[in-house]
Amino acid sequence: MTAIKRKYASEEIYPLSMEWIINKDNLNVASPFMQIPNLPEITYSLSLNPNAGKKEDQAILCFHLKSDKNADIIVNAVISCKSAVFEHEWIYTFKKGETNTYNARICFSDELLDSDSEFFINNQMIIELKGTLKVEIVTEVESKITKYESLGLILWKSEGDKDVVIVVGDNELKVCLY
Repeated sequence: MTAIKRKYASEEIYPLSMEWIINKDNLNVASPFMQIPNLPEITYSLSLNPNAGKKEDQAILCFHLKSDKNADIIVNAVISCKSAVFEHEWIYTFKKGETNTYNARICFSDELLDSDSEFFINNQMIIELKGTLKVEIVTEVESKITKYESLGLILWKSEGDKDVVIVVGDNELKVCLY
């Protein structure tokens, strides 16, 4: 008999929250990395790229995730700028071993600095991030249920008699190893 190894998955959910103030005179900027309480292996930050896209005419916010955990991480979040009535809700799975950045388009680059769009009030833009981070941890656990080996394998491993008789109805088939 051999033990069966099964995979056991557990989920841990942690809150994300950040308020980030960006000055109008420094647009290519990144926030400091924030640490999640009780989860020091994972940090996150935001950055602003005012000239992204193929034509460099898009303003995007980037969510960056750094992780030393050997697990996929699902982020469910909302990025918003209340003064401009901008809100972007998203869910993204950050796969282990892949680039961990999610991009959210805010607006066209020229709209970002336009006073009518109201992204900047008193030369400051306030970005809020709220959401959850879910870590799915998969571990192998030895099952309490055992896997039974086939009769042929048990006989092959036995040191004693390796002869067998197969009976089907009234017919007998005798098998002798030696």
